[in-house]
Amino acid sequence: MIKWIALGCVVAAAVFAGACRKQADEPASAETAPAAEAEAPAPGPSLEGKYVGGGTDADGRSYACELEVVKSRTMYDVMRRVDGGEPYAGVAILNENTFAVGFNDGRRYGVVAYNVNPDGSLEGISAYEDSTREGAERLEKK
Repeated sequence: MIKWIALGCVVAAAVFAGACRKQADEPASAETAPAAEAEAPAPGPSLEGKYVGGGTDADGRSYACELEVVKSRTMYDVMRRVDGGEPYAGVAILNENTFAVGFNDGRRYGVVAYNVNPDGSLEGISAYEDSTREGAERLEKK
């Protein structure tokens, strides 16, 4: 139970960091005034479905990756498979265009913070609890 709480905290921190980074990068303008916030953003592509692609881990090794995403109330359930191995479960949350996925691959906990691109592809950075560097990953929707 404690590890699931810790995993939830990692995912929440990744989403929060993405939101803070976006706010820090935006200059103050009439578009960012409270009146503009009342407008609902245009809905983007649905995140549900299957994705394929790959990335480079923190040690520079390339890998292939598959991800299946299913909406579950306010979160998403994900199944992740790397290099054709056994799939493992994770959870995710969406904040604007940041899709943060937390998971346990059976050996360690990890997180990937994806940018949801306009074409529906996912591109982001990854980290594991035992790593001191980040990896990179890009997935295309099937």
